[in-house]
Amino acid sequence: MINIIKNRNKKNHTASTELKSEIEKEQVKLLFDQVGMAISGEALAVTILPIALWSVTNHELLIIWMIFTYVFSDLYKSMLLFYYNKQPTLFSTEKWLFLFNLGVVSSGLAWGFASSIMIPASRFCEPIF
Repeated sequence: MINIIKNRNKKNHTASTELKSEIEKEQVKLLFDQVGMAISGEALAVTILPIALWSVTNHELLIIWMIFTYVFSDLYKSMLLFYYNKQPTLFSTEKWLFLFNLGVVSSGLAWGFASSIMIPASRFCEPIF
């Protein structure tokens, strides 16, 4: 009787582990399904912001920021999306999630830099009010 209960618990544990794994794969797939729109929106914003700040911010700073954001954020996420769509089994679910998060972190760093450094001190309060 005890062996029957142990076997049943092993089967339930295996089934729940497989279900958890499938749910994680589906969640990562949903993330990558949305990346295309995020890349497009970010590319548009990265193009517009330097135009808007051109007359009030250091041009070299704007160009460096724009290149960094295009290369390390948008291009990185585009390549990642390409490989994910071609070979989703190339990496484990955890690895895909880690790589996705690297793209998000690079985006966050770029936009944080833009909001803290590129807005001139003389116009700092204007966006607030």
